[in-house]
Amino acid sequence: MLPRLQVFKFVFKSILYVFVNLNIYTDNLTVIMAVIYISV
Repeated sequence: MLPRLQVFKFVFKSILYVFVNLNIYTDNLTVIMAVIYISV
């Protein structure tokens, strides 16, 4: 099994990819992404 952290990052990037493609709240997602990467 994959480490939980890798699974989380994969899921997170997939969700981010979808949201960015839809251009929904892109600015907010950028901030959230930065916060999550810092916290992880």
